[in-house]
Amino acid sequence: MNTITRISACITVCSALLMPLACTEEATPVKYKLPEVEFPMSSTSLSAEVGQTVTFRANVVSGDKVSVAWYVNDVQESSAQIFDYVFEEPGFYSVRFEARNGAGSVGETYSVTVSDCLKVSLSVGDSTVIERIQKDVLRVAAIVDLGSDIEHSWYVNGVKECDQAFFNTFVLSDSQGYNVRYTATNPAGTYNQEFKVKILERPLHIEFNITDEVIKINQGSSCDFVATVVDGASGVTHSWFVNEVETAGDATFSFFATMGGSYNIRYHAVNAKGEVFDRSWKIVVDVPGDCFDDFEGISSLKNIWGNGNTPGIQLADNPAKDDVNSSEKCMSDEVSGSGGTSGFFTLKFANLASSFDLASYKKLRFKVHFNGNKYYPRIDISGKKYTPVTGPVFNGGWEILEYDLPVTLGSGTSITIRPLLKQDGSNISGKDPVTNNRKMYFDDFELVK
Repeated sequence: MNTITRISACITVCSALLMPLACTEEATPVKYKLPEVEFPMSSTSLSAEVGQTVTFRANVVSGDKVSVAWYVNDVQESSAQIFDYVFEEPGFYSVRFEARNGAGSVGETYSVTVSDCLKVSLSVGDSTVIERIQKDVLRVAAIVDLGSDIEHSWYVNGVKECDQAFFNTFVLSDSQGYNVRYTATNPAGTYNQEFKVKILERPLHIEFNITDEVIKINQGSSCDFVATVVDGASGVTHSWFVNEVETAGDATFSFFATMGGSYNIRYHAVNAKGEVFDRSWKIVVDVPGDCFDDFEGISSLKNIWGNGNTPGIQLADNPAKDDVNSSEKCMSDEVSGSGGTSGFFTLKFANLASSFDLASYKKLRFKVHFNGNKYYPRIDISGKKYTPVTGPVFNGGWEILEYDLPVTLGSGTSITIRPLLKQDGSNISGKDPVTNNRKMYFDDFELVK
C-alpha cells in the first residue's frame, strides 16, 4: 500500500471515531440574575445604647440561589434576612449586609454609634428605711441592669465604706440609725439612692464573771460580781439583792463576808424595752477554825481520840481525793457485825494542847466521807444528841459538817461522835457492801469561835 492510500485509510478511521461527538447537542451555561434587595431602614447611620437591641432588615425581592449574611465588624453574626443584635459595649460598629449568588453580590453597610448608659437598682428596692438586727453585717447589692465601667461608692453617715457593687463590710454594732447613700457613676451619668438603716436591738443578755451557783468564801473576805451587758444594753438598770434586801444598783457588786453563814445573792436587770434578766447565787461563808487534827505525818492516832467500837477508828488513806479534801491521810471508823448500833468514838478535850482557849469556841467542824452510806452523824454531849447545822447531801465525795456547841468547852468536856445513826436518831442494823457497809471516813477536825 502506497503512502497516499495509507493516509486515506487513516482519515476514514478517524472520521468513524469522531462521528458520535458530532451528533451530541452542545450544553447551555446557567445564567444567574443579580439579587434584588430592598433595605427598609431609612438611614445607614444609626445610634443605640449599651444593652439595646437593634433590628436590621434586608428583603430579598428576587434572585436565584441567593445566600445572605450579616457582619458586625467583619464577623458574621447571622444568615437570615432579619437580624437582631444587642450591643454590649459602647463604641462604633460597622454592620454590613451581603446577598450573593452566581451573578454577583448586593450589599449595604450601616454605621452604628453605641453610647453607654446607666441603669442600676438596689437589692432593697426603693425602700427609704430598712430594718436590721444589731451586730449583723449590712448586706446590700447594687444590681447593674445596663451600663459599663461603673464606679460604685457606698457611704455610711457621710463616710465612704465600700467601692464594690456588693456592700458587706459594715457591722451594725450600735443600736442607732444609720444613713446609707449609694452612688454609681459611668460616662453616661450618675445614679444616687439613699435610705436609712434602723437597728433593732438584740434581746437583753448579760454575762457574769462568776459562773458557779454556789460560792464558798471565808469570813472577812469578799466576793466581787461583774455584770457585763452583751446585748440589749439601752437603758439597763441593775439591782443586787442580799437575802432579798436590795443592796446595790450598779453593774458591779462586792459582797463582804462579815459573818459566817449562807447568803442568797440575786441580780435583777431591766432595759428600756422592758426586757428582764435575772440571776442568783448562794454564798457560803466559812468561819476559819483552829484545826487540832488532820491525821497527816503520824503513825498512830493521837490520845485525844477514844475508840468506841470494833474495829473502830484507825488511820486510813484518803478514799477519794477531791476539791473538798485533797489530803493523803484521814481517819476511818468501822463497825463490824450487823447488830443494831450507832457506832461511836470520843473526842477528849483534856488531852488537847493547852494553847487552845476552849471556852472561846462555839462550833465543832470536820470533814466526812460517807463511803456510800446514808447515815446522819450526830454528836453526843452529856447524853444529848445534836444534829449538824446543815444536813449532809450525800454527793459521793467529801462534805463538811458543822455543829453548834451548846455548852462551854473545858478540859473536862468530852464529845462523843456517833456517825452511824438513822435520820430519826435511832440505831441502825444490818450490813451490805453498798448502802450499809458501816465504814466512814473523817478528816480535818477544827474548832470555830
